[in-house]
Amino acid sequence: MMVGGIIVFLAYRAYRRTGYSPMIRVGVSFGFIGIASTVVEEGFKASEYGRLFSEITEVIGLVILLIAIIRSDYE
Repeated sequence: MMVGGIIVFLAYRAYRRTGYSPMIRVGVSFGFIGIASTVVEEGFKASEYGRLFSEITEVIGLVILLIAIIRSDYE
C-alpha cells in the first residue's frame, strides 16, 4: 500500500510538471492496484467476498494501466 501511494504521488507530480495526461491514468491505476485493493480487502475481511472484491479492484487498476499505455502513443 505504501509503494502504491508513492507511485500515485510521483505520477501526480509528473503530470503537474509536464501536463502529460497519461500520467493521471497511471496514478489512478496504481491507486486501484495498491491502495484501493488493500482497503477493500481489509474492509470486507469478515465477508467471504473480501478477496474477490480485492481482485476486482486490482483488475480494474490493470485495465486502466493498459489504457494509459495504449493511449500514450496518441497524446
